[in-house]
Amino acid sequence: MDPISIITIVGAASGLAFKFGKVIHTLYELIEKHKHAEITIMSIIQECRTIELAWSRIGRWAANGLNDYDDEQLGERLQLSLYSGQLVMAELEKDLTSFHGKSQHSKFRRKAKIVWSERLLQDHQNRLRGQVCAMILLLDVIQL
Repeated sequence: MDPISIITIVGAASGLAFKFGKVIHTLYELIEKHKHAEITIMSIIQECRTIELAWSRIGRWAANGLNDYDDEQLGERLQLSLYSGQLVMAELEKDLTSFHGKSQHSKFRRKAKIVWSERLLQDHQNRLRGQVCAMILLLDVIQL
C-alpha cells in the first residue's frame, strides 16, 4: 500500500477516535440533563468507547504495519469504513448539539421533544451497533 494512503488512514482513524472521545464527554453531560434517557445514553457511551478504542488501535496498527499489506482492497475498505464512521459521527454530533442546548419550550413541547429525542437516540444507537458489527468483521478479515 502506498505511503500516502497509509498516512491518510492513520490520520483519519486517529481523528475519528478523537471525535468519539468528544462525543462520549457530551453524552455524559446529557445524562445529567436527561435522567429519563440514562440507560440509552449509557449504552451509546459504551458503544462509542468500543469504537473509539478500535479506531485508535487501527490507527496505531496502520502506522506500524500496513506496509506489509499489498492488498489495495484492504486500504479501500479501511477508507470506506472511516468515511462511514465520519458520517455517523457527524449526525450524532449534530443531534447532540441540539439535545445539549438550553430548552426554552413549553412543558408540553419539552415532553414531546423528549419522546422524539429517545427515538433519535435509539436510531443513533442502531447506527453505532452497525459500525461495531462492521468493524468486527473488518478486523476479522484483516487477521485472515
